[in-house]
This record gives sequence, C-alpha cells and structure tokens, in this order.
Amino acid sequence: TAVKIANPKTLESQVVCTTLIPGLLKTIRENRSHSLPLNIFETGDVVFKDLKRERQSRNERHAAAIWCNKTAGFEIVHGVFDRAMKMLKIPRISNSDSKAETGYYLKETSDPMFFPG
Repeated sequence: TAVKIANPKTLESQVVCTTLIPGLLKTIRENRSHSLPLNIFETGDVVFKDLKRERQSRNERHAAAIWCNKTAGFEIVHGVFDRAMKMLKIPRISNSDSKAETGYYLKETSDPMFFPG
C-alpha cells in the first residue's frame, strides 16, 4: 500500500510514509541519552495509494504522540489526545453514536504493529 518515488534523492526517501510511528521511534532512538520520560508529538502528511485519483495517491494529515518511560502510560497519551480534540472543538461521543456527523470515540483494535491487547 506504500507509494514509491520514481526518482528519489536518497534511499531513505524511496517510499513515502504511511504512518508517523517510524519517525517517532527514530526520534526516541536519537534522544536515548536524555532523561525519561520522553513525550513526543508529531503531525504530518502520510500518503496512501488511491487508484481513483489522477496521481493514484492521496495525502492525509495525521497526528501521533508517544510516551516513553520505564512504565506504561496509556492514560498520558489518552489525556494528550483528549486535550487536542477539546482544543479543536471536536466533541467526544459514545461508541453507540458512531454514525454521528462529527465527534470521536476510542475503539479497541488489533494491529500487527503492536503487541496483542
């Protein structure tokens, strides 16, 4: 599903990102010497194949946050997300209101990138 660049300037930019997570992990790697916890937030465009479009791809603006500490911190990232949505004036809705025109809710999902659960 990744979009490949026909004539890239560097090997690293040969494929366009479909997620912001590699950039966050690279930032953590480069800042290992700093004291914990590390809080990182990033917004940026990711690109997906879309054969219906003229260029056969589409950009989407994504946001990502990571909390790096010796203990888990889901509640920290959850709080950052809730605060960002509040600042954007996007209301929180319940799972049963998933057909609402605007709003957000959290839903458990399974992604092979992460550990189960």
